Amino acid sequence: MKTFRETALLLSAALFLTACGKEAVQETGPSGSVSGRKVEMTFGLSASGMTSPAAFIPVTAKAAGADEALVLETGAQEPLTRGASLSGDEEGKLHGLWVLQFDNTTSAGKLVLREYHAAGEIQNDKLSVALYDAAATKVYFVANVADDKFSSLPLNTTTLGAFETSVLDFADEAAAGSSGNGLPMAGVYEGAASAATADISLRRMVAKISFTCKVDLAMSSESFVLKKIGLKSVSNRTSYKNQTVPGGTTGLYPAAEAGNFADYAEVDVTAQGSDPTAMATTGVTQVWYVPENLRGVVAGLTEKQKGSRNAPEYSTFIEMSGDYTQGGETFEVTYRIYPGENASTDFNVVRNYRYAIATTIKGINENDSRVTVNKGEDLGKDGETANCYLAHKAGTVYKFDATVKGNGAVTAAYNANGQNAPAIDGTQVLSPVSAKVLWETGSKGSVIADGSLKVDNKGYVYFTTAGDKGSDIAEGNALIGVFSGADGSGTLLWSWHVWATRYDPETDNDTYVTRALAASGSGNGSIVTTSSRSYTVMRFNLGADASSAEGTVGRYGLLYQWGRKDPFVGAAALNSSGTSYAATSNATGYEWKNRKNSEAVAAATADASIGYAVQHPTEFLFYSGSPYDWLNVSANSDQRDNLWGNPNTAVTRPNASQGSKSIYDPCPPGWRVAPQDTWTAFAKNGTGGSSQQNVYPDTFSAGYSFYYDANDASSGKTAFFPAAGLRNNNSGELANTSSNGYYWSSSPNYGGNNNAGNLNFNSGNVNPLNNNNRANGFSVRCVQASARPSLRSPILPDMPDEKLLADVFSAYYDARRNKRNTYSQLRFEMNLEENLVELYREIDERRYRVGRSMCFITDIPVKREIFAADFRDRVVHHLLFNYIAPMLERTFIADSYSCRKGMGTLYGIRRLERHIRSCSDNFRRECYVLKLDIRGYFMNIDRRKLYGMLVDTFARFARRPARDGKTWEQLLDYGLIRYLTREIVFNDPTCNCYVRGRRSQWEGLPPSKSLFHTPEGCGLPIGNLTSQLFSNVYLSKLDDFVKRSLGERHYGRYVDDFFIVGNDRLRLLRLIPVIRDFLKNELGLSLHPDKMHLQEAVKGINFLGAVVKPYRRYLLDKTKRRVNLQVRCAVCQPVRQMTSTLNSYLGYMRHLNCRNFTRKLVERNPGLCERGRFAADYLKFIPYKRSPGDDRRGEVAGAESRGGLQGRDANPTEVGIPVSAGFP
Repeated sequence: MKTFRETALLLSAALFLTACGKEAVQETGPSGSVSGRKVEMTFGLSASGMTSPAAFIPVTAKAAGADEALVLETGAQEPLTRGASLSGDEEGKLHGLWVLQFDNTTSAGKLVLREYHAAGEIQNDKLSVALYDAAATKVYFVANVADDKFSSLPLNTTTLGAFETSVLDFADEAAAGSSGNGLPMAGVYEGAASAATADISLRRMVAKISFTCKVDLAMSSESFVLKKIGLKSVSNRTSYKNQTVPGGTTGLYPAAEAGNFADYAEVDVTAQGSDPTAMATTGVTQVWYVPENLRGVVAGLTEKQKGSRNAPEYSTFIEMSGDYTQGGETFEVTYRIYPGENASTDFNVVRNYRYAIATTIKGINENDSRVTVNKGEDLGKDGETANCYLAHKAGTVYKFDATVKGNGAVTAAYNANGQNAPAIDGTQVLSPVSAKVLWETGSKGSVIADGSLKVDNKGYVYFTTAGDKGSDIAEGNALIGVFSGADGSGTLLWSWHVWATRYDPETDNDTYVTRALAASGSGNGSIVTTSSRSYTVMRFNLGADASSAEGTVGRYGLLYQWGRKDPFVGAAALNSSGTSYAATSNATGYEWKNRKNSEAVAAATADASIGYAVQHPTEFLFYSGSPYDWLNVSANSDQRDNLWGNPNTAVTRPNASQGSKSIYDPCPPGWRVAPQDTWTAFAKNGTGGSSQQNVYPDTFSAGYSFYYDANDASSGKTAFFPAAGLRNNNSGELANTSSNGYYWSSSPNYGGNNNAGNLNFNSGNVNPLNNNNRANGFSVRCVQASARPSLRSPILPDMPDEKLLADVFSAYYDARRNKRNTYSQLRFEMNLEENLVELYREIDERRYRVGRSMCFITDIPVKREIFAADFRDRVVHHLLFNYIAPMLERTFIADSYSCRKGMGTLYGIRRLERHIRSCSDNFRRECYVLKLDIRGYFMNIDRRKLYGMLVDTFARFARRPARDGKTWEQLLDYGLIRYLTREIVFNDPTCNCYVRGRRSQWEGLPPSKSLFHTPEGCGLPIGNLTSQLFSNVYLSKLDDFVKRSLGERHYGRYVDDFFIVGNDRLRLLRLIPVIRDFLKNELGLSLHPDKMHLQEAVKGINFLGAVVKPYRRYLLDKTKRRVNLQVRCAVCQPVRQMTSTLNSYLGYMRHLNCRNFTRKLVERNPGLCERGRFAADYLKFIPYKRSPGDDRRGEVAGAESRGGLQGRDANPTEVGIPVSAGFP
């Protein structure tokens, strides 16, 4: 018995010691194909060497070409700097090891053993493990993970398949290997578990990227300061099982989901990057350990194309950014390098690989997709500057010219009514050294991204708006000041208001028509006879939150003292009073202050006060006595009536003058403070008083919605004006919020009066010609600066712009060419001169609006919906076309074939043939043509994007030479072309049209081909001259992408049909998804799935109605049928129209191999020879001299064919023309 007890105690002690050394398995033991018996197996453990890509780039750097932006090289050298890199021994060191045995090798195999072994148990790289005996088992060895990583894995239930699909998560960069725990590694043994030995090669589950960046620019006159290096789009997880490296674009790992990727923290290298000598020799080096990220291979890319445009989603990349100086201008440039097996097509970051990459920055090349040049979007409008700029996009770099005070204008002196205000000279050039955000709404960085503000050596201020690029911008306001010294030191030279808003007044505004006022009263301040005027007015107060609802505090906007350029914040809440201002973050020294003007400004002069206000834009200066101005002056004679550019020389009101915008005007480019008579339509009697408010609905809700068109005074459109209250003229505190609205005009009340004119209203009263002390803080609602007085006189010498009138007449002659005797034209020409002069006036006064269109269906050449503009609108289309087409023509590539003189259908066919010949070496090499078509192109053009492209082009060409030694902005009225462009682009013809034809004609027309079914804000009408031009502009972005970014030389486009010619069939196929993604992301368009064709060139290519084959071109059969039909119809038309149609087809066919078809065409239509003869070889039709009978026959036949719905099938109400009008 004693012996038994001793034996039991010894066994218990042995079991206890075993439990202390290793994780105990479940007492139930293994199940499945392994036995309960254990065998000791010895494993030799070694970390396999890191693999370097075999075909990345030659070890020695290649010579830089003239246009090279980056030169890449690789080598075996270790990094030169950064202590975070592990030594070679450390990269292979084992800090601990998990052993996981599964009972068989199938995915259903069960986990039967899990043991953790500390580093001390591994002796001489060998480890003995007691495995469960099995004929076939799979054992995973996972090193350098937490010692409790797998302790909770259930035995006998965890399957091999579940384990192999599980992942190791990396919380941050340090977890991937630089935390001191070693690099995570994994190895596997598969075979019999027996008393034997086996070698296990442990592969690191991460890759190592050693990256060195040097700067050695090719141009000594340029410089680049590298500021930041970062590794982006890094996988934050990896599997324990080795993944198959994809050779294409499928089988990617991990899944393309945002949660699977993160960016490593950027490293600030400004100190090293600022030393050009060190950067040219040693550069800066960064080392990262990154989890595996397999994003595949994109075939056909060149080194320069291995950039963000072509990279698969979530590909890992190295990003370098800094400041590039070129030609005196400093801007941000970002370079991207995508690691992989090579420098062009491979985007795989493979585990246990070492990517030793060195790059030398040589310059900038905007055609290199690895380079992003961010010169900032210029907030100036066609070269015009201002004190306020609107920023519409989040996460976007903007810039403005900070050398100009406001708009840089010179405002004339004002010497009247006892006042001698000097001229305001805005021509002084500022020399800013640094910039600072003086205040912004919300917390720091809410409007202007923290740290993004800078001044270049040309005096441009650059900043980045807060938020992520592509997201909606956060509404807010900020004030940026520039200083004479570095880092915000020295003198504050000037300041600018940045209004971050989604509101775009260029496309979203109201046209006010003021009331004509009769003279009333006598003496100073009496009402003077005033003609009706038209103004284009913003829909929001300056600085308002455009996303807020009517009747909320967000609509209030900012407040201004009369004549000052800088804004003050208003109420924090709807009914705030006192000092309950909206929250802002202010720079030190620029906190909000309310100060008495005599205390702030020592000298009692206007000049001293103005200078003080410029340097102290956050100080509200309230009055110390008469004349109740923020200027520290004692009498009206010392005030400055010209501060906002519109003084009143008369002692009556409203001011008859419109004045001109001054350097103190707070409105953005193209806009100015409202003239004094802007709001006369708001009052039923024009001058206001109790219960005179002209509003709808008649309900006051922290503001009123006023009717603004005096011609439609009580049923037209309305504009909401919030009752934002004021900041008091004797304290600067808030008052009357939500109960009273006050809006400054640009004029004093009248000449010689110390007050300024304004709009004032409350729930029971409106006064559009009110006046108040200039020290008050009121709202501002800007008007377009181009507004002019209405001209009603028909006498031509009174016309202020004879050139515009001549241009309108010229456009009329262009519009009537080949359009004689249409109904709308005849109606217009009944009073031709009067109609043209009236059209001129509407354009000149910005009153023109697009008229009614006629919509109908045509089946030639295919079924489509046509909108025919009224003849009056066609004149305007030609006017705008004549202005902008020569400019836009310079932006088109040679292989764009529509709506261009001498570059139409035939030109396109010839170019296709030329591309095929060039690519195939005159048909001696294999050659393919990829043809693509855009689905519902005209119906899916985003009008806002189109308008943005046009305006950007206008701005880009503004100062380029045009002709006659003038620039484009000198040659054209930029305000006029922007206005006409806006009216035409944003016109929705479906809202103002009549439909001609029966409803049944629309049957079978796909919704994608009808404007009536397009998304809001999309679609251009087919049938307008401008639509053809604009369609070319919209797809110019595609042309540039294919030609420049993709590098396709053999490319051509006719409207929305385009082709690419190439020798590599597979490469052409791979272009389809690339182009599809570009169209979707950049233009909101899609490829037509049924119109993608890849054809062998020698078999013939159908394009533009013809077939192009080696050494010949001929008509398609369906084109022949269409020509037959059209010629038969032409025989019944008037001679002039018939001749035009026939010669058009003959001119086209003479360049194709179709002489027999032409001969048979003439034989089938004997009526042709009755009315004329053909030149040799049917080159041209020459009509006989017409007789009255022939003319009559043509007109009658033309009427029958032209109506489309005549005789018993006609229904006049469906045709759309009034029955009494008849047909011409």
